[in-house]
Order: sequence, then structure tokens, then C-alpha cells
Amino acid sequence: MLEVYRGAVNAWECDDMGHMNVRFYVAKMMEGLAGFAHAVGMTQAFAKDAPATIVPVAQHIRFHREARAGQPLVMQCAAIAATETEAQLIFLLDHAPTGAAAASFVTRVRHVSTSEGKAFPWSKRALAGLNACRTELPAHAAPRGLDPETPLAPANRANADAWAMAVTGRGVVDVAQCDVFGRMKPEFVLGRISDSVPTLMDPLRRQAEEQRAVTEGRPVRHGGAVTEALIRYRKWPRAGDGLEIRTGLAAMTAKAQTMVHWLLDPVTGDAWASGAAVAVNFDLDTRTAFEQPPAVSALLEPLVRADLST
Repeated sequence: MLEVYRGAVNAWECDDMGHMNVRFYVAKMMEGLAGFAHAVGMTQAFAKDAPATIVPVAQHIRFHREARAGQPLVMQCAAIAATETEAQLIFLLDHAPTGAAAASFVTRVRHVSTSEGKAFPWSKRALAGLNACRTELPAHAAPRGLDPETPLAPANRANADAWAMAVTGRGVVDVAQCDVFGRMKPEFVLGRISDSVPTLMDPLRRQAEEQRAVTEGRPVRHGGAVTEALIRYRKWPRAGDGLEIRTGLAAMTAKAQTMVHWLLDPVTGDAWASGAAVAVNFDLDTRTAFEQPPAVSALLEPLVRADLST
């Protein structure tokens, strides 16, 4: 595998949970993708005047260990498979001093023109580079609770309404959130989804805090930690395009919830992206997962729709 990133967690990349927010994992993966492009001979793939670039189509992410401010990280990348216009890449983000896994990304990417976004073949040099850096999927990066092979869901506003998916986020793409080609950066897709979760979960977390404080006789602070995510990029919004996030609960256990999120175009009702995430209930003081109080679970159970997907 090739080393494609080395750096550290910045304090401003951390959220109210005290660890690096999911959007910055994807930001570092995208930097790693650019580094991998250099390694296989596509040194200008992310330059402003590039005729062709590489875009993620779908990715499955496992979050293995927290990354907190100041901790050094290193990322390696290799190809699992390659076709005429696409490749399946594996990115392993590790804690640099120990080698302990921080996150893994299995990302399907596509070689596209920057003018129209249409797929076209890799150059012989790039394809040779991809094939020269092949590996097998590491066991710890394999899917656990989310299936990347699930058929693409009919994500649109009409179905979101029919399935009573809550409006958890709304906004407009800012130019600062776009890449050199004018498209919304992938990390802001997951970032917008992350920002929307408290709309649904914060009132329940506050209730759970109160109940556990009484039961355990100590103040408690609740949060959530994503352990696995699946993102499918369908279209690329640009600066000024609107965003509407719809969220539904697909599954739950005593310790975790699986949420499905659709990032929609409020003008057309079509999906920009869709995704799912498994998040555990997270005690911000002990830094461990905990079981939801039964009364809070009882509030969530009626919201579960097992047929929701990405």
C-alpha cells in the first residue's frame, strides 16, 4: 500500500463530542485520493484546469477508534479492483505512533471529464499504476452493519413524505464548500448530514441524561459516535444550490441506532446523495457506549422503518 497522507487532528476539526468530526475523516480521505492520483501518474487530476478528474461514487466507512485533537495520523491506499473507467480503493487511516486503526474507507471512484462529468477510460499509465498497487480487502474494513450492495433506494421528496422522514436539515451550498471544479466537496455531504442529526436526537439525549443521572446518582453527558457509514453520491450540487435533509430511523438496539439520510434538491425533489450511519449512544465522560434507558427506547421504537435504505 502507498502512504498518501500524514498529519494530525486539528482542534477545529473536533466537534462537541470531543473527537474529530466525520466530515474531516472524509476530507482527509479526499486528500489521500489526490495523493494516490499523483502516485499513479495523474498529477493534475485535482488542478483547476484539469481535463479529467476522479470523483467518489460510493463509499463504505468504518470508524474504529476516536481521533482527538493533536493526535498524529497516517493514511495508506491501494486498489482492490479496477475497470475501464472505475476503481475500488481502500484507504486505511491509522494512529501514527501505534498503528491502531482509526478508520477505513472502501471507496468506489470514477474517472470523469471535468466539463461534463461523463465517465471515460483511464489512461494506460493510470490503469497500470492502479494494477501495480493492488491488495485484498482487510478484514477490519469489511462491512459490519451496513451492506454496500443494497440496491439504490428511490430517494426523492415524494418518497420521503410517504415514509414520514423528518426534515432535519435545510440550507444552501456555499462557494467555500466547493472544489476547484465548482462542485460541493464530498466531506460537506457527510458534514451536512452530521449537522442534521441533533435535530432528531438532541431532545432524546437530554431526556436520557436526566434519567441516567437519577439512576446512577451522578451528572452524565450524552452524545453519539458513528461506527459505520455508507454514502452514495448521486449528483453534485454547486454553489447556490439548495439542500434539504430528510432522516428516518431504520433500526435500533439498546446501544445503537441506524439512521438513513437523504440529501435532496428542494427545487426538483431529487437526491443529491443518500446515506446511512450506525451510531452508538456515547457517554462523553467515560468515552464508552451505553444502553439507552428503556423509556427513551420506547420513544424511538415507533419511529423505526425497516424498509428505509440508501
